Amino acid sequence: MLLCILVTLLVFVTSSSSSSCSRSSSRGSTRKVVVAVVVLAIGVVVVVVVVVAIGAVVVVAVVEIAKVVFVVVAVVVMVVVVVAVAVMVVVVMVVVVVVVAVVMVIVVVVQSTSPLIN
Repeated sequence: MLLCILVTLLVFVTSSSSSSCSRSSSRGSTRKVVVAVVVLAIGVVVVVVVVVAIGAVVVVAVVEIAKVVFVVVAVVVMVVVVVAVAVMVVVVMVVVVVVVAVVMVIVVVVQSTSPLIN
């Protein structure tokens, strides 16, 4: 937008300065052209600076969002791992209790039915 305005200003200044063909106004028209080119150069520099600043802000925002997403993903993974380990521990405990109970039942049955023990 700013660049378009500056180009329009440059075209206006150069077209108004080229309308006079006398020798006395050639210095004035050259000065106007130089001023227009300088204004255009300043405008281009301003546009580049603004674009770079916006790009830097976007990059910083993306990096911050990535940090937050990484932390959230890390926390979710840690929670999933902790829950998985807890479930595995509970399953192992249940299996151990069931095995011990089955062994105890077998021992009781064998003791009660064995003629050697009675």
